[in-house]
Amino acid sequence: MGRFVRIFEDIGGGIRGRIGRFHQDLDPGVAAPEFLRWMAGWLGMALDPSLPEEHQRSLVRAAGPMFPLRGTKLGLQSLLEAFTQSKVEISDGGGVFTAGAAPAATNQVTIRVSSTGAISEQHLLELVQREVPATAVVDLRIGRRRVKEDVAEQPDLSSTVQIQLPGADTQPMDPAGPNDGSPDRTPPPPPGTVPPDPR
Repeated sequence: MGRFVRIFEDIGGGIRGRIGRFHQDLDPGVAAPEFLRWMAGWLGMALDPSLPEEHQRSLVRAAGPMFPLRGTKLGLQSLLEAFTQSKVEISDGGGVFTAGAAPAATNQVTIRVSSTGAISEQHLLELVQREVPATAVVDLRIGRRRVKEDVAEQPDLSSTVQIQLPGADTQPMDPAGPNDGSPDRTPPPPPGTVPPDPR
C-alpha cells in the first residue's frame, strides 16, 4: 500500500515543482525555446525556429510594448526593425491634411528595408502581409529590389478526366462524380440487347 500511494506522491511532487517553476516559463530571458515561440504566438508573432535563440528572445521582449501599436505605421516599422535589425522606411496614403489638400486615396504600402537580417525574404513578406490591412497592396523593397511573392502551382481542377469503358468510346467524366446532378453519361447498350430491369 505504501508503494502504491508513493506513485501518486511522486506525480503530485512533479506537478507542484512544475507549477513552482512556471514563472520562469513566462520570462523571455530563460523560457525554453519551444515555450518562447508559443508566447510569441500570444502576441501575434510567428518566430522562425532557425533564428538565433537570442534574437528570438529579444523579439518577444520587444513585442510586448509594441502590441498596443499593432496595425499602425509606427507599430509595423518598430516590428520590422526588431526583426531585420536594420533601418525601415514606410510610406502609405494615410495622414492628416487640410481641407482640399489630401492626395488621391491609395491602398498601396511601400516598405523599404536595407537588410532582411537573419530571416528570409519570404518570411519578411509574410510578416508584413499579416500586419497590414487585408485590402493593402504591399510593395516590399530590399534596397532597390522588389520582393515578389512565391506562388505555389495549384492543380487545375476544372479539367475532365478521360476514362475508357469496356466496349465503348472514351467518355469524359466529371471529377465531381456521378452524384452531382449531371445527366447520366453511361453509353447505350449494344443493339439487340435487353437493358436490365431497374427493379
